[in-house]
Amino acid sequence: MDVQKTTLIRRFLTVAFLTLISLGLQAENRQALLIANSAYKHFGALGTPVPEAQDLAATLEKLGFQVTLLKNASREEMLVALDKFGSALKGKGGIAFFHYGGHGVQVAGKNYLIPADADIPDELRVKTRAVDMDEVMDTLSDSGADTSIIILDACRNDPLPASSGRSTTRGLTVVGDQPKNSIIVYAAKADSVAQDGLFTPALSRELAKPGLSLLDVLTEVRNEVYRKSNGAQTPGDYNQLFTPVYLAGTGTTPAPAVTVVPAPSVVTPTITVSRSYGSLSITTATAGTLYLDGRAMGDLPAGAKAKLDSVEVGERSLEVRYADGQVEKQSATVGEGGPTSVSFTYRKALPPAVVPASSVEMVSVPGGAFTIGSPNTEQGRSDDEVQHQVTVSSFHMGKFDVTQDLYQSVMGNNPSKFTGDGNRPVENVSWYDAVAFCNKLSQRDGLQTVYTINGTDVTADWSANGYRLPTEAEWEYAARGGQQGASAYHVYAGSDNLDQVAWYSGNSGATTHPVGQKAPNALGLYDMSGNVWQWCWVYADNAGSARVLRGGSWLNGTLNARVASRNGFPPAFRYDYLGFRLVRP
Repeated sequence: MDVQKTTLIRRFLTVAFLTLISLGLQAENRQALLIANSAYKHFGALGTPVPEAQDLAATLEKLGFQVTLLKNASREEMLVALDKFGSALKGKGGIAFFHYGGHGVQVAGKNYLIPADADIPDELRVKTRAVDMDEVMDTLSDSGADTSIIILDACRNDPLPASSGRSTTRGLTVVGDQPKNSIIVYAAKADSVAQDGLFTPALSRELAKPGLSLLDVLTEVRNEVYRKSNGAQTPGDYNQLFTPVYLAGTGTTPAPAVTVVPAPSVVTPTITVSRSYGSLSITTATAGTLYLDGRAMGDLPAGAKAKLDSVEVGERSLEVRYADGQVEKQSATVGEGGPTSVSFTYRKALPPAVVPASSVEMVSVPGGAFTIGSPNTEQGRSDDEVQHQVTVSSFHMGKFDVTQDLYQSVMGNNPSKFTGDGNRPVENVSWYDAVAFCNKLSQRDGLQTVYTINGTDVTADWSANGYRLPTEAEWEYAARGGQQGASAYHVYAGSDNLDQVAWYSGNSGATTHPVGQKAPNALGLYDMSGNVWQWCWVYADNAGSARVLRGGSWLNGTLNARVASRNGFPPAFRYDYLGFRLVRP
């Protein structure tokens, strides 16, 4: 038999063998759900989850899986995809493959996957705004899948803002209840942190190799990740498999016996490309959307300091696109090791606004006793809304939130994202910005300053007659209408119909609106619910260093707009939904 015929026979047998394996893989029900969140709106953007998931999806499709790939998903989208994933497995058995790449967090011994659009200021909101891993476990248990494979490339540093009394810890914890015949794999072992760009690419390469059981694959991946991280990262798994799993075949199917004349040995050159990664340290003077090499990374507030990890070494193109249509471009050479710093300095030129002191309209609020908090029957109430009696003295409160024109006239700048109308409330202001404004406005109007400010140490002189922030009791008393509203309990400030009195996620169009366009409450105060959150002095119980926020905003739903709803951020935080309102004696 000549060499040409021998080569043809070998090719035929190879194609036939691969076809038989492919048919065998496709005969089994194989379902995969891959969720990749990179472009976070309220947390640090991640560069690798989406492209890594795309590569993994291609590998799984070649292995006979029906793949659903969900990118930059909301909580609702993640839960709907989980439901469809379970339905595709129900009553059909087979292999279920779940992979998540993105931010994850551990709170009180439970694991949560963070949606791309999640606004989670503290751990108290995690359980209602993130996806509990128990949802994934329950879906797989109920599906009746013969084998369940759960991959979590989510063990990154806790992304939640630091605050006193936090129960979050590093990494993810061990999942308590697993589906029968399952394995859970972590990019980094429990209670430790993973780096971007190491685990999932190694997994994609090893899964495609025939003859390796899943445990063999994980051993190879573990060795590679440990080596490339210089021992800093070790993947972990919690194995409850009863039988070996071979996703790419066992590699032991014998080929038909054929007499073959050896062909001349030919060495095919191979190329191995090694990729290195570094990081970027980003600062912005004005709020905008950050792009890396033409791909959106996420929104950054004014004055932000952000770190972009797992950026491939080399020349990188960056830009920030601003709300007024301007684009600021920068280039950076990323190297291994420490981060490369890039600063975006664009500021919109603002003409000085002139607002006389008489334009600060104040409403008289006679003092009295009232019940703060919410009844146990109120929908959406939190445990920190316990009702109790409080007495407040008389005071004056600003008829409107502080506007951009007023802020510009006093401070000489406008940090807001939503500009174009000076009667919109000022936003992107921290608690420290708000108390500094109060003092400057007091000085301008010839009043005594309330606050003594030494860096981050702020104390108040309650006998001074100048402008200040309301206490939490003053805010809720005024929002409920003071003594004028005492006869009628309303869930929102002035009404039980939120559309009448507030701009919120259901009607705002994802932006602020000029003050005073909705109906006022019984005292004649506008926008006490919705438009922007309003900074107050401190928590009523003086817990921790976080400052209280009240009223909800254009971004939030009905539950946050309730008069009794309480929120809190560290005092240095600035977001495009944080504003404030003035009070005076």
